[in-house]
Amino acid sequence: MYKQSFHSRKTNILKLASKLSLLISLSFILILSACSSSKKSGKPGAVGMIYHNITARNNAYFNATELLKETQRSLETSHQDDYDEILAVYPDQIPEEAETYSGTFDEVIKKCSRAIKMHEPSKFSDNSYLLVGFSYYMKGDFETALETLQFLSTEFKETPQSKSSKKKKKKKKSKKKKRKSKKPMTAAQKEELEEEVIEEEIEEIKEEKKKEEEDWDGKKSFKEILTHQFSRPEAMVLMVNIYAAMEKYKEAETVLTVIEGEENFPGYLANDVAKAKADLYITTNNLERAIPPLKVLDENIKRKKKKIRYLYIMAQIYERIKDYTNAVEKYKEVLSARPDYKMEFNAKMSLARIAGGDGSSYSEIKKLLAKLLKDSKNEEFYDQIYYALAELELSQNNREKAIEYLSKSIESSMGNTKQLAKSHLKQGELYYSDKEYVKAQPGYENAGANIDEEHPKKQEIEKRDNALQNLVKQINIIEEKDSLLVLANLPEDELDKRIEAEVSKIEAEIDKANQSQPAAMLNRNTSGRDSGGGSSGSWYFYNTGSKSRGYNEFVQRWGKRELEDNWRRSNKESSGSLEEVAGQAEEEGIEEEFDYLAVKEQLLATIPRDEAEKQKAEKEVVEAYFELGNIYKSEIENLPKAIETFETLLEKYPNNNYLVEVYYNLHLLYKEINNNSKAEQYKNLVLDEYPNSKFAKILLDPNYLDKQKDNKEEVDRYYENVYAHFTSGNYRQVLLASAQADSLFETNHLAPKFALLSAISRAKTDSLGAYIDALKELQEKYPGTLEAEKAEEMLTILEESENKVYEKEINIREYTREMDALHYVLVVYNSNNIKSTDLSLAISRFNEQKSSLEKLKTNTLILSPEQSIIVIKYFEGEKKVRNYFNSIKKEEEAFKNFPDNSLSFYFITDINFNKVVINREINSYLEFFEKNYKD
Repeated sequence: MYKQSFHSRKTNILKLASKLSLLISLSFILILSACSSSKKSGKPGAVGMIYHNITARNNAYFNATELLKETQRSLETSHQDDYDEILAVYPDQIPEEAETYSGTFDEVIKKCSRAIKMHEPSKFSDNSYLLVGFSYYMKGDFETALETLQFLSTEFKETPQSKSSKKKKKKKKSKKKKRKSKKPMTAAQKEELEEEVIEEEIEEIKEEKKKEEEDWDGKKSFKEILTHQFSRPEAMVLMVNIYAAMEKYKEAETVLTVIEGEENFPGYLANDVAKAKADLYITTNNLERAIPPLKVLDENIKRKKKKIRYLYIMAQIYERIKDYTNAVEKYKEVLSARPDYKMEFNAKMSLARIAGGDGSSYSEIKKLLAKLLKDSKNEEFYDQIYYALAELELSQNNREKAIEYLSKSIESSMGNTKQLAKSHLKQGELYYSDKEYVKAQPGYENAGANIDEEHPKKQEIEKRDNALQNLVKQINIIEEKDSLLVLANLPEDELDKRIEAEVSKIEAEIDKANQSQPAAMLNRNTSGRDSGGGSSGSWYFYNTGSKSRGYNEFVQRWGKRELEDNWRRSNKESSGSLEEVAGQAEEEGIEEEFDYLAVKEQLLATIPRDEAEKQKAEKEVVEAYFELGNIYKSEIENLPKAIETFETLLEKYPNNNYLVEVYYNLHLLYKEINNNSKAEQYKNLVLDEYPNSKFAKILLDPNYLDKQKDNKEEVDRYYENVYAHFTSGNYRQVLLASAQADSLFETNHLAPKFALLSAISRAKTDSLGAYIDALKELQEKYPGTLEAEKAEEMLTILEESENKVYEKEINIREYTREMDALHYVLVVYNSNNIKSTDLSLAISRFNEQKSSLEKLKTNTLILSPEQSIIVIKYFEGEKKVRNYFNSIKKEEEAFKNFPDNSLSFYFITDINFNKVVINREINSYLEFFEKNYKD
């Protein structure tokens, strides 16, 4: 923490010294005016130096130190520890969490800069530079922080030599003298003397360490109080942290090596060096190397409360490297130090989690977790306890019990989305490993919805969720359509019996659900529906419980079908789904009773009755089987299931439209599992029945795909060149190159993209009519593509809007987002209501108070008689401009004299700003900003 890094242990004494220094300053003020500098050198005299030293230290430097300490206390208090990760070594020094204190750090920089400038000869200039470097580090400006500290290290090289080391040298000299004066010694005498010298040196080292590490107790002499401490050593420690933050780990290691190589490096910084080492090794995942410096902190810090964080970090590291014995020991030390409740709970959970590793039995661990469940104080942690129980059951291979505990973890969640994601994910993984993909899908979907964006498995989870959602969709289609086709072929009387049996089953489920609900839940509330979107009524369509048991079961078996008055009609165009009919009934005040006939009609309406409907259902089943086989093959990578699915498709629908692709896929799948006879069988089917297909060409020519790939890469490179012309505004070149693409390449997989570039280029070079014609041609030529959909959107905009809107859409497409570009902040206002001079003055005052170090400039741009902009510049990169933007748009005091909502704040790159100026139009950019920069 800062108080160890920057001498904050002297705070009480410095306060005393500041009062004494005031008296001294007053006493010497007249003398200073006469003899403050040497005539020969122009430097202050002895009295002048005392004045500069005292004033520099006890005014700006002291106040800046206090400001930093207060800020770091606030940062430490607001920091939220994530116990799933190794705790932060520096909870009060995390730049990402200090963004809201940017103004405070600017103030520190300002105070210290003033101290350096006004008291340049002072010994405390290096101390001020240290605070400046630290402040830039906390602001996230690592480069400037590093430059400041490197300057400090170069300009202020002197390092104090400890008194004890001088005494040591004197003692060694005296020993030497004694040895010279003595007569020749025997071997035994020499050995005895060497042992004495070693013991004396050990005692001296212990004494030196004790003196260097003792806390400032206010009993030292006035001379010692005023002694200046060089900041170069502390700057070197801070440089380790900065290099680590910049991910320059080799440089951080190099600085540590230099520190360790300096003979006179101050002992009072031993803990700071240890922290820097531990933090670096944890950051780089060299966990075993982080243990020794943490041990140094454990040994040096005597009060348990002060070292509890480092004990916990040690325990976490031991746990991760599977040294469970030491992990348990450290977690127990944490508990003995009486930590806060959250750390106490997590330490106990960790003990339960790793107890098996140190020989504890299954029953002992379960007993410990059960005890935690009984404690009502742990209610908000029940989700974590149930998760630990699930892990415990898995260690015994009790998968069903583990899944049960995971369900309880999910049910008991009280807003801990991280744990919720873990529980869902673990449940999904268990079902997935058991190849129960339909049950696994909700786990992955809910995990993806709750997991952090930065989670290392985020993309993997979303990818698997998408695959499983598609898989479940295809399975549902197959089950639904197959079932309906079976029903469609039943005799009328048998069909009627089956439907009536299904309706009776649904009704029984509803009655059962209603009986299990509290009486209050059976009465419909005044609004007809509860606030959660469910229902408290007794009627089937309003009751969430019965829907989950009856309707959902029906949907799983039969699918969602539309309501219709008469299922016997050949062309059924329904007005809505079951839920929509339920909603209609509620709005019309229909009684909440189970309508047997209505539900029966609903079920009958789902069944295909004529040949056209049956063919349509069969086509959907074929497509679902084909898609399902590909999902098993490429996304789930379950080859046996893929083979089973494709062969089922061939068996049930031998004349489907995907035959050649199914044959080819089965050839590859059987080849993959080393069933060569089957692989050869399907290869021959491809060659015999589809000799001219691309699949036959692939089988006959091993280089066919490579040739196609080469052609594809050529097209890709050509498109990149055309697109470069497009982004540069060479629209006529785009038109020419796009027209030549089809003739240049035998197969052009990017033809729709060329057509879209060409159409947009028409908008830039030709009339509105030519642009519209080009978009329509794209739609006709490439239906179903994303480019055709984009063309449809553009045509809709053109048809519904005036030419001005058309121009705005064109302008929006010209804007680009560049993270590292030069940025400006825009303040848009109505010049009829606000004077530009008043607004400029308010912005200047804000800049002086909050961003005085940035050297910002402002100017006014008039776009129209009503609309004007104040432009604030310059900001290097999006990160810096966003920090300023977030600060100024929340400011109330500086703009309190302007009407509410009269000022709008945006930021923009210099390139985009030039386009705004050229077009004399800002609204298109504002729309671009809302779409691309809003968090």
